[in-house]
Amino acid sequence: IGLAVVAWLVAKGVGAVVVSDPVAARRELAMRCGALAAIDPLADDVGREFRAACGHKPSVIFDCAGGRLGEAVGLAGRDSKIVVAGYHAHHVPVDTQQALVKELDVIFTSWYTSAEFVHTIDAVARDRLPVEHLITHRITLDELPAAYAALKHPNDQGKVVIDMRRHA
Repeated sequence: IGLAVVAWLVAKGVGAVVVSDPVAARRELAMRCGALAAIDPLADDVGREFRAACGHKPSVIFDCAGGRLGEAVGLAGRDSKIVVAGYHAHHVPVDTQQALVKELDVIFTSWYTSAEFVHTIDAVARDRLPVEHLITHRITLDELPAAYAALKHPNDQGKVVIDMRRHA
């Protein structure tokens, strides 16, 4: 989800896209997709590194992993927007007082409409949304179970293309 958000933001002309991801391979993918900077949240102070790259606090934050809303509230500047685009199965603590004082807008998004799928497919087909950088693996249908199981742990997968053709 995060890499697709980076691709869309860059395609729409957003110049200061900064990514936070604990997996080095995905940080590299984000940079190839046009991110200005990529931060390792396990080794670096995300807020300090963002300010070093952009000169200010973030005005829009996308939580694409789920479970990071509390951190996003702490990182956000006044009157910022947080878009939660990832699902997290456990309770996520959020400092609502801090969110209120900062006057944050928090938006939760899930699922997609048919029109959004058509719009995305059209953008890819017209080379308006560069997605080749997102593809890290090409697998056969037989390899799908192992690739899916790998998602349970941090890994280097970006987008995985499944070859649906039957092999003799």
